Order: sequence, then C-alpha cells, then structure tokens
Amino acid sequence: MNDSNNFFQNLLFFVRSHSFSLILLAAGVAWTTMYANSVAASTDTADLSQPKEMLYDGLALILSGILAMPAVLDRIPQAAYRVLLVLGVGGAAYFFIASSTSVLDEEQFLRDQEVMNAVT
Repeated sequence: MNDSNNFFQNLLFFVRSHSFSLILLAAGVAWTTMYANSVAASTDTADLSQPKEMLYDGLALILSGILAMPAVLDRIPQAAYRVLLVLGVGGAAYFFIASSTSVLDEEQFLRDQEVMNAVT
C-alpha cells in the first residue's frame, strides 16, 4: 500500500514539474503538424493554406518546451534560462499573431474582391 502511494506521489511530482514544458511541446507539435499537413495537401507552393509563420511558431514553441524541461534547467544558468524562455515564448507569440493576421488579411482580401466583382 505504501509503495503504491509513493508511486502516485512521484508520478504527480513528475507531471507537475514537467507540465509547462509538455504543454509547450504539445502546442508546438500541433502547430508544426498542421503546417506539415497543409504542405502535404497542397499541389503548388502558391496553394498553401497555412502561412510560414505557423511553422516558425511551432518550432519556437518546441524550443521553448525543451528549454522548460527540468533536466535542461539544471544545466543552464537561471538568468540565461529566463532570457531564452522569454525570447522563445515571445517569438512564438509574435509568429502566432503574424499567422493569424495573415489569415485574416486573406479573408479580408477575398471579401473585398467579392465586393469589387459585384460592382463590376
């Protein structure tokens, strides 16, 4: 009974200590996979449905997730870790906003094009 309780305590500690890095890694893999699926589904480079910023965002999230792992944290000085993590998460946020803006700009262009076609 005590071994079972100790196992679950160790598991809970492991999940809590790795949860931030696992969330970042999962988000990065999801964004990168969505971009890769877009590339695989397109027949021409002009036919991509996802902007390249989405790939960069996914890679920045993966890098941030790796930096947030406790095994990596033990080897990096605390000040350097904070700078790298802020740069990684900041870069991911920038690329997320850039990819969202890119998609919204495309949708606005299509709406404007429909209005112009209706006028002409």
